[in-house]
Amino acid sequence: MIIDAAIDMPFARRGLGEDNPDDFFAQPADIAAEVYHFAQKLRSTSTYLVENRPFGAKW
Repeated sequence: MIIDAAIDMPFARRGLGEDNPDDFFAQPADIAAEVYHFAQKLRSTSTYLVENRPFGAKW
């Protein structure tokens, strides 16, 4: 699993600018939910790669 995001932690907000909107950051609980979902995938629909990005990311 690739987490291509700034994770919403106090040190990340200080380092990246506290004026960034909330959707610029990935929320730790949301990352945990995606990791759990990925780990529970059925064998018939398995995947080997998941990329997670925050909604506000520009790419």
